Amino acid sequence: MVRYVSSVAWRFARTMPQWPHWYVMKHWNPGREGEFMELVRRVFEEGHDEPWGDGPLRRIVRYYHLGEHKYWVMDPTIEETDLVNRARLDGRGPEDEHRA
Repeated sequence: MVRYVSSVAWRFARTMPQWPHWYVMKHWNPGREGEFMELVRRVFEEGHDEPWGDGPLRRIVRYYHLGEHKYWVMDPTIEETDLVNRARLDGRGPEDEHRA
């Protein structure tokens, strides 16, 4: 699992800079769909629920923590999931990457 998440290209979600996170799509890495789905299964089966957002945006999201990141999906089932999100546990965004 660590090998997969550290070797695929994650794209920064530019439309939501106030919540810095990255995402990867299943079809971006042909031949690695099994590894992608293993990550999805871990989110669903081993993740834990945390509140996210405020006011009308507030909801519960299931996160799976691995290393310095937390991972989550937005789809209701494993089978429907084709995108995984991740954010740094320390909340840093891409502008902080060069300061590590």
